[in-house]
Amino acid sequence: MNTKRNALVKWINRSFYFIGSAMIVAALVLGVVFHPVQASSTTNTYSSYQLNLSHIACYNNQVEVHFVLLNVPNGTTPGSTVTFTAKINGGSTQTFSATRTGKTGNVWHYYYYGSVNGTYNVTSAYVWVYSTKVNLHNPGDYSTNYQSCVPTPTATTPVPTTVTPVPTTETPGPTTETPVPTTETPVPTTETPVPTTETPVPTTETPVPTTETPVPTTETPVPTTETPVPTTETPVPTTETPTTPPVVVLQSLSIALDPFCTVGGQMQWTVENPNSVGFSFVSYTIDGGTPLGGFTAAPGSSPLTTTALGTHTVDILYGEGQHVSLTDTLAACPLTIPVTGTGGLLIPVTGADQSQNLSHGLLFGGLSFAGVGILLSALRKFLNF
Repeated sequence: MNTKRNALVKWINRSFYFIGSAMIVAALVLGVVFHPVQASSTTNTYSSYQLNLSHIACYNNQVEVHFVLLNVPNGTTPGSTVTFTAKINGGSTQTFSATRTGKTGNVWHYYYYGSVNGTYNVTSAYVWVYSTKVNLHNPGDYSTNYQSCVPTPTATTPVPTTVTPVPTTETPGPTTETPVPTTETPVPTTETPVPTTETPVPTTETPVPTTETPVPTTETPVPTTETPVPTTETPVPTTETPTTPPVVVLQSLSIALDPFCTVGGQMQWTVENPNSVGFSFVSYTIDGGTPLGGFTAAPGSSPLTTTALGTHTVDILYGEGQHVSLTDTLAACPLTIPVTGTGGLLIPVTGADQSQNLSHGLLFGGLSFAGVGILLSALRKFLNF
């Protein structure tokens, strides 16, 4: 009987040793091999910031590239541009800059507008938040062909200018000239023959009288009739078009899915206004349902509505029957890994460092089992088991 009891006590003693040793080894392995990785201050691999490529879409005859920077706390302003590289139509890698436009909650928005048709493939991007460099989370997404987005310019035919000559009407003036008759009366000449009497001695000379009749000259004045020549000139009308101020054409709205998920796990839709003034729209619908009332969208991004996860279409009605819509699918919310403190250890999504707690628990349990084993050994020796 004592032999069986001694064997049982010895087996229990060894079991405590074995279990305690195993738990201590497991605690050491968990604490060394699976030690949490410390968050880096120069890259966003384990940072709370997350830079996403939101979408590439055809918007207002341009190719719109939209980036969003998530999890930016209040009071923190990130860099003014996102520097990104892209291949257009499979060509060489080029560098571009997307400009910061505003924020929605803790999400900042950056836009770039391309004027070349084709396929846009964003290969990398980054933005600085003070001394932290945040790299692109999803390069290569939305590489779609936007071949018919930018219109091809058409040649303009010059408009011929026709100049109509101004006719000048002149009525020739008739000139009437009456021939001037000249009347000349012949002048009669009367000569009385002078008898010559010659007396040898003495000689007498009688003076010869001469009679001259004045010749009257009759001149009829020549009347000259001149008809005045009327000159008719048609005035040339001068038309001046009044100068009107240029008409400011507002760019149309667009819809975006930003950020990907709300705190409650729903899809957050926003309306994007690229103008510098407010833009009013009539209404919007979700999946073709009942129209909901519109509002005046401020410049930048404005929250529009939220929907459950899945595939949905949001359509906006504005102006005179004009529409803009977006269909997007979101099956699950992306996980955001938070960081506690500056340069602290990584906290899993559950919000607690379970690996560290588990390692401590195993170590404590192993030491406890080993201690019980040592205590049993001492009792066996004391009781001679």
